[in-house]
Amino acid sequence: MNKKYLLSSVMAGISLFYANHGTAQCLTKQDCTALGYTETSCPNGGIKCPFGNTWSCTPPCNPAYKYTCSGTGYAGGTGSACDGKYIECSCVNNYNWINGTCCPSDYQYTCSGTGYADGAGTACGGKYTKCTCANGYSWSSGKCTKDSGCTSYETCTLTRCQQGSGTVYGRVTYNCPSGYVFDNRVPGPVNCSPTMSRCL
Repeated sequence: MNKKYLLSSVMAGISLFYANHGTAQCLTKQDCTALGYTETSCPNGGIKCPFGNTWSCTPPCNPAYKYTCSGTGYAGGTGSACDGKYIECSCVNNYNWINGTCCPSDYQYTCSGTGYADGAGTACGGKYTKCTCANGYSWSSGKCTKDSGCTSYETCTLTRCQQGSGTVYGRVTYNCPSGYVFDNRVPGPVNCSPTMSRCL
């Protein structure tokens, strides 16, 4: 066979091969780190690099997302969640959101300040249903109020005082029974009204 003819046949075959299969290409090796897969593991989940063993991890939640918003008194979370937790919770009726907790609405006293000793019972969200008061103070109408200094009381009756002979600061004086004093807040010569209580 003629060598020139053989060489021509080989070249024709090579041309036909590339015509049928396209031009050969070299692919660049994929770099996981360059693609953002930089972690060796992801405790909170993530995506593994398809070309290696490194990971792209899910960003951690903001520390403010710390409430599961479940349990007695909870209606659900407020706003969007992160990893199943919320920044704040909403409460059902008769419950209030107090310092990170849904508390019954009667927990409303901080029990701090002048005259307060401590909270009575257990607290919810740092508040109490009632307070204990310091010496000289009593719990009344939702607060510790200063005592009047009396240790016992007597309900006054409509006891009339006899008019005296002199005057004090322009007022007529009255001679009252032992243990009573004239109360000038009540009209007429009486020491106190039937509804008043007088300290003994």
